[in-house]
Amino acid sequence: MAAPPVGQPSLLRCTEAELLDSDFVDIGVMHAGDPLPDDFVLQELFACDLDSPEAIRDLIEQYGVVMVGGLDAFEYLPRAETRRPGSPHGAVEIATEIYLATVGGHPSTLVSVEGVRLHLRAARAMTRHFLASEEEDDDGIIQAWPAEGFRTPKSLGMAWNWWQDHMNAALSVFQMYVEVAGPDGSEYGWQLKQPTLHNACALQLAQYVASDMRVLTCANDRCRKSFTRQRTSSKRRHNADQFHTSGVLYCSRECLKRKSERERYQRNKPKNGVEL
Repeated sequence: MAAPPVGQPSLLRCTEAELLDSDFVDIGVMHAGDPLPDDFVLQELFACDLDSPEAIRDLIEQYGVVMVGGLDAFEYLPRAETRRPGSPHGAVEIATEIYLATVGGHPSTLVSVEGVRLHLRAARAMTRHFLASEEEDDDGIIQAWPAEGFRTPKSLGMAWNWWQDHMNAALSVFQMYVEVAGPDGSEYGWQLKQPTLHNACALQLAQYVASDMRVLTCANDRCRKSFTRQRTSSKRRHNADQFHTSGVLYCSRECLKRKSERERYQRNKPKNGVEL
C-alpha cells in the first residue's frame, strides 16, 4: 500500500473572513499559509461549535479555508454517494443548488455556512469512525455518522464504504496533474492543487492509519482529549523539540502542569481547619 504524503501541507488561508447574514462567509483574498497543528482532527476540530456561524468564521480565520467558492465548491465531498439511496447526506445537493442560485453560478469568494458545516461534520464523522475502529468498536463505527447529523448506516460494511468514499474524495486534492496552456500545447507543467482545511483533515487521518500511530487519551481527568503527540507551548512549528510521541500521559505540558498543581494542592490543603 502506498503511503500518504509525509508532513502537513500549507493550506489556503484568508486574511479576513467576513460573516454575511449568518448564511455566507466572504473569504476574500486567499493565499498559501501555515499547515494545521498536529492532532487538529482530534482536538480543534471538535472544539468548534458548528451551530454557531461566528465560531465557523473564527475557525476559518485561525486555521484555514474549509472549502472554496465557485462551481466546484463541493468537489471534495463524495457526490456519487449523495445521489445513492440511503446515502449519508442528501443535503449537499440542496446546499449546492441554493449556493449556485445565490452567487449566479460564477466563481466567488462567498462560501455558504451550511456548506462549510457539511465539510466539518464529514471530517468529524471520519474521525469518530477512525477512533471507534481503533477501539474495535463496531457499534461506535456505525454511530460515528449519526453523531454528526448523517443518516445511520444500515450495516458495518456501509459505514466503512462511507468512510472510504469520504476519505478518497478529500484526499483527491493531493494527486499531481499536468496542465497544458497555449494554442499549440507548447506550455505545460506539473501542478498540485492547494489543499483546504477539509483536505488536510483527511490527510491527518490517513497518516495515522499509515503509521499505526497510537491514539492516546489525556490522563488529566479534566481534559481527556485524544492525542498522538504531546504539545508544548513553543511557537516553533513541526520541529523535534515541539512534540513528544513516546512515554507520555498528557496531551500537553500545560495539562501535565495543571494536573500536578491540583495534586499538590490536594496534598497540602488544610485539614480540619488546620494549615499544614
